[in-house]
Amino acid sequence: MLNELLNQVKNYKELLLKGLQEIDGKSIPYEIYDLEEKIKMIKKIIPIEYHIIDLKEIRPDILSFYESDNIFMWIYGKVGRGKTYSINGLRMKKISEGWQDFEIIKECNLSYKDIDKYKNEFFCIDDFGLSENDKRNISLLDLYYELIDNKREYHSKLIITSNYSINEWLNKMKKYNYETALRITSRFSKKIEVIQLTGGDRRQNAI
Repeated sequence: MLNELLNQVKNYKELLLKGLQEIDGKSIPYEIYDLEEKIKMIKKIIPIEYHIIDLKEIRPDILSFYESDNIFMWIYGKVGRGKTYSINGLRMKKISEGWQDFEIIKECNLSYKDIDKYKNEFFCIDDFGLSENDKRNISLLDLYYELIDNKREYHSKLIITSNYSINEWLNKMKKYNYETALRITSRFSKKIEVIQLTGGDRRQNAI
């Protein structure tokens, strides 16, 4: 994805050297400036290991979530199946199209201040359900209930990535507060896309 943007800049600069200032009614100097600003943003906010993302490797229903009528997306799969890769691909695609970036927050860093901060903003919770701390999980259930409620009220999108399916997460929450966990899932059940990523471990395959 990033290489494609860099190649576009290179091609525009070659047209400038040939004396062209416009192409298809577009100002070439402005197109170069716009692309270079997007490239700067991608390099600044997307972790370097994801700069080589190939959007063809990412499921179309993930890349089109911005246009979906659903509010929530639950992406799950075993370690290394491409969950975080896919989300950073979506971020990169949206930045290249001129959309505002969205944040990815690890569940371990989530706090109550984020309920109000992101109630009207698209964001992603990464590694959902990984905490093994009893006290933390009890607190997270209350936090998630308020957060999901706000998302429904403001109709602002939320992506969840997890090693667990929804039912697996519910089973894990039985020892904490199963009733609250059920209330959380019922809140997003009619406005959610659930996607399972399968295949081999991308990280192992890259070695």
